[in-house]
Amino acid sequence: MKKKETKKKHKIKKVISYIVLIVVVVCFLSLIDIALVTKMNTGPIFAIKTKEYSNQSKEYYGLFYKVIQYREEGGRYDTVIGPWSLQYEDTPIKIDLFDFAVAYIDNNKNTYDAFYNQYVLFTEPIVAIDNKNKILRFENIDPDDKYTFAMDVYLYDQKIDLSSYKEGDRITIVGTIKGFKNKDKSGPNRVLIRNAFIK
Repeated sequence: MKKKETKKKHKIKKVISYIVLIVVVVCFLSLIDIALVTKMNTGPIFAIKTKEYSNQSKEYYGLFYKVIQYREEGGRYDTVIGPWSLQYEDTPIKIDLFDFAVAYIDNNKNTYDAFYNQYVLFTEPIVAIDNKNKILRFENIDPDDKYTFAMDVYLYDQKIDLSSYKEGDRITIVGTIKGFKNKDKSGPNRVLIRNAFIK
């Protein structure tokens, strides 16, 4: 009788060990997908494609997460991850540089939470052009320096010729907010907008 109980306990331990191993492996694979999407804007590898849009955007489902890969030519071009309830959203949030600067300076945590990974649209005059690296800078200059704020825009199209644009030209940009930098020696508080397009 004791042998049977020992064998039964051994089987239960074995089953529990396999379940724990499977859970650990699945969590590890999910973490790889999360890292690929959030840090490298690629992936996912371990999720199943469930929908493809006419603009080449795709939706994927993983274990307890969903990935949307936006691939809109001249529009949203990034990858986001979230819960299964994550909705496809290709309408940009219209922002004004001055209002954004005030919101960020007054409460940078709330602004970060509200705008990080969001697809935005704005129209502002160009302050600086880096044609080699395809970066545009827009700034709100405050005489008191409290609300001086910059937007560094990294264009998706690396073949675009920016020589037809000049400082002071007012242009419309769409792109995804991918980072914030606080004021330092290299410049004022700023937001980084990646995979951007000129409208």
